[in-house]
Amino acid sequence: MVPNVRQENKIKKKKKTKKADKDSTAKEGEEAEEEENVPENELLDRVEEILEEMKGKYPQYGLNGEKNIWIVKPAGLSRGRGIECFRNLVEIQDYVKGKEAQWVVQKYMENPLIVHKRKFDIRQWILVTDWNPLTIWYYEECYVRFSAEEYDTHNLENRFIHLTNNSIGKYHENQDCPTFEQNMWKMEMFEKYLIEQFGSDIFNEKIKPQMKQIVIWALECVQDMVENRKNSHEFYGVDFMIDEDLNVWLIEINSSPDMEYSTPVTKRLVKTVSDDIIKVVVDYNLNPNKLKKKDIDTGLFTCIHKSKRFIEKPLSSFGLDLALEGKKISK
Repeated sequence: MVPNVRQENKIKKKKKTKKADKDSTAKEGEEAEEEENVPENELLDRVEEILEEMKGKYPQYGLNGEKNIWIVKPAGLSRGRGIECFRNLVEIQDYVKGKEAQWVVQKYMENPLIVHKRKFDIRQWILVTDWNPLTIWYYEECYVRFSAEEYDTHNLENRFIHLTNNSIGKYHENQDCPTFEQNMWKMEMFEKYLIEQFGSDIFNEKIKPQMKQIVIWALECVQDMVENRKNSHEFYGVDFMIDEDLNVWLIEINSSPDMEYSTPVTKRLVKTVSDDIIKVVVDYNLNPNKLKKKDIDTGLFTCIHKSKRFIEKPLSSFGLDLALEGKKISK
């Protein structure tokens, strides 16, 4: 009988494979034993190295915290309506299911800077007088909005803890707190607090420069996608938060910021900013003498950015659909 060469080769390969599998299993067993025998302090060092690598790779690493909190917002609403916090995907899916709205889901900042045990954000006004070339005016006075109750990540159902909107906080029973009158501070009070805590003018030296730079970056990202119309302007309310390391983070940009006289703080500011907008868009922009524009009073508005060149609108922006659609995966 003539031996089948192919069959012999297959048998040899199987034997080699079995031997390789045995060697691999034995090697894995040895590695597992080595892992079990690794000193505890060495394992801790490895964990710390991995965490440091993650910090370098993910700029928002420090914001995530350990409780996996996410904040869910309806895209088309305002004044804190429909905003909730959750800890897992199933809860989020159940909450938005069947509701006709677009939703924004953001990782909740779990390590915010806390002032007198309260969470806060900063409302900053900006004025765009031209999108091409991009021209940005920054209002040199802002205000700080506090939550109505002390910060607590264990309680996600209490909106008075996690939302700083005045539209929410005004319904809290404790509106006469001497530390936070109607849950707001004017900028000078916040500056004074930071000086007392850190021994230097942290707001003007570190926080405000970050806010201005973030505003410029954010608007530069979208300037080629916004329909530009000359001799028009847009007024925005930009919301910032500060983490425990004094880093500034952009939360959102509001195209229709609330201009009600809701508190003593906003009553004064709304009046002054309304006058100052006219100073910029009329007195300054419509002045034909460019040489004398530097002498025109623009109130508390400062021009922080004016592009030196025009930006072409990309062809891909016409009729561009940025919707992300998924399909159900069948098991």
